[in-house]
Amino acid sequence: MTNSTCVEANVIQIETGEWGLHARARRQVKAGTVLTRNSALCHILNDSNQRCESCLGSFEKLYRCSSCHVIQYCGRDCQKRDFCQHKLECKVMSKEPRYVDSAMEVKQEIRLILRFFAMRSFLLRKEKNLCCCVGEFGEDGVGTIACGLDHLGSMAQVPIRLSQTCARTVEISAKWISSEPSFDVEKTLRTFQANNFGILDALHNTIGQGVYPHAAILNHSCDPSCILRFVKSDIEIVALRDITKGEELTHSYVDLVNHTITRHQHLSQLHGFVCSCKRCQGEIKISLPRHPTDDLYKWVVSDRNPLENKPIKEPLYLLDIDEAMVYYGGNELSSSMIEEGRQLLQNARAYIGDDNFEAEKQALTQAIRIFEDGPQLSLNLYEARCLYLSVLLLSGKEIEARHQCLAIMSFLLVVLPENHPLIGLQLYTLADLTADISIYQWSRKILRVSHGNNHELVRSLDERLKVS
Repeated sequence: MTNSTCVEANVIQIETGEWGLHARARRQVKAGTVLTRNSALCHILNDSNQRCESCLGSFEKLYRCSSCHVIQYCGRDCQKRDFCQHKLECKVMSKEPRYVDSAMEVKQEIRLILRFFAMRSFLLRKEKNLCCCVGEFGEDGVGTIACGLDHLGSMAQVPIRLSQTCARTVEISAKWISSEPSFDVEKTLRTFQANNFGILDALHNTIGQGVYPHAAILNHSCDPSCILRFVKSDIEIVALRDITKGEELTHSYVDLVNHTITRHQHLSQLHGFVCSCKRCQGEIKISLPRHPTDDLYKWVVSDRNPLENKPIKEPLYLLDIDEAMVYYGGNELSSSMIEEGRQLLQNARAYIGDDNFEAEKQALTQAIRIFEDGPQLSLNLYEARCLYLSVLLLSGKEIEARHQCLAIMSFLLVVLPENHPLIGLQLYTLADLTADISIYQWSRKILRVSHGNNHELVRSLDERLKVS
């Protein structure tokens, strides 16, 4: 059944069904197609990022707000554009200096509440309760959907009791917006927790969070048909693969490198449901050699490379993803060994904060040695290798870095969909370490889908491949 809660993009049809609002493709689309674009109802940046609060761009020089002296902008235009969100937050920061020193999680949630309340007041004055398409259509033929307050009021809320941190946020925020008793801080916070998006940069690092009601219409799947892309503070929904007419559009609410049980725990706690997609049912099978060798990682990368001629394959196992992560290619580690390895990883992360490079390197080397006795595609081993790769790249150890990068690449190719941006980014690093033209081409093929043809990463790959 169709639904009029939000504006339907030219590729998206919004419907109401068993799981509430969801979206389907109006027509067949190719991987990399931008299906819809949504401006943020409100957003915040993480404090650790030297970026403009409005456009989210990274600049060498930023200018602080002259009133609160905290929030930074790249120029006057961005400051004016952001004022409808920053207005109340600015007053609070000016009058309550201790607010700036609040615990990070509480502070970020308070900021989002204050910025939304200011934006809400602005929209009420302008009588913008309904969603609409604003601005000009882009080169891709997709307009930008700006959501009104009516849409936010219809969105789902987190089903569990709020944490102490959230309760503290409600308590602190309420005193600064007491002028409007009808505004329900707790309900708003529950809505945000169930629907907000982490804003990602080009390298897939989280730099902030935002409220995107139109994009939140898409349901979850651990085998998603779509991915998220951020352009300034707008979000784009992009086809991760070819999508057929009438197919439901989904993206993942959770980190897909995790085991099914971990993903389900997160979904149940925060969203009140458990996924039953093909991946969660064990229906997605991957092929791996029956006899793992020292060349396993090289085999996986070669086998998955769409631009490489495949050799005659040896006998293969067909495993689901969890089976490959938990059992394949090694002995089962005892709980004490796993605990020891995890503690070493925790120590290594602490050493990063203390700038203790040698201790970090030693802890990671020991952790990898422990986890290598277990399954060769385990999540623990992947996490240790990711940290160790950073150490090796910083210290210029390219040969060992190449081996670790190849192993990381193999894990990602097993657990993630083929056009996932993390695969494209890791392939770029692997290509730099190996100078392999086919890896550069493969990386470009994926990043064209995940980042778009005009992204600077894709353009840099175009230039590299021209030279070669």
